[in-house]
Amino acid sequence: MPAPAIQISLSKTSPQLAEEIKRSVCPANNLAKAMAERVEGLLVRHFAQRDQNAQRRAGFPRSGFWAEAAKRLHVTQQSGEATLTVAKPGAALHYYGGTVRPQRGRALAIPARPEVAGQNPREYDPSRSRLFLWWPKGRKAGALAKRENSGHLTILWWLVGATHHKPDPTVLPDEARVRETAEDAVWDALDAWAATHGRTA
Repeated sequence: MPAPAIQISLSKTSPQLAEEIKRSVCPANNLAKAMAERVEGLLVRHFAQRDQNAQRRAGFPRSGFWAEAAKRLHVTQQSGEATLTVAKPGAALHYYGGTVRPQRGRALAIPARPEVAGQNPREYDPSRSRLFLWWPKGRKAGALAKRENSGHLTILWWLVGATHHKPDPTVLPDEARVRETAEDAVWDALDAWAATHGRTA
């Protein structure tokens, strides 16, 4: 599954801006760099807001997933085009949707309690002596629990065979907003070039 990406090109700007680009002697790579930097800033703000608004289960810590995504942006530019790729693992699943199945073992472990959030059961119990597996025959789900001194079982992880995720296009900013941000950056870059090189835009 490819990482979600935004591609912006000088050839797809508004007619007025396209005409001004033709008239200008400002190098295309300068304009692409301006677009990339401005849109990258838009993505950083977008992910920061998404991280702030992310829903979490009561008592569970924030995962910081989207804050990390903001730090994992990869930018490439060439001949008037720029591509920004969200290189954070898992971002593609949020954007495109899909089904996640275990790569090891037969189940995915979903934390049931805040104290084990972000932990792997294999690391929590490498000797496999602390956790009790509960998976009734014929059921599609089970659990991993620990036995308390009282003999009571406390469920730490739910076990499922797979999880299913719907596509979410709001992972990336709206296309119109991206285009507006990119074009504003190009106009500013053209004005700066004209001011520096003595030409009035």
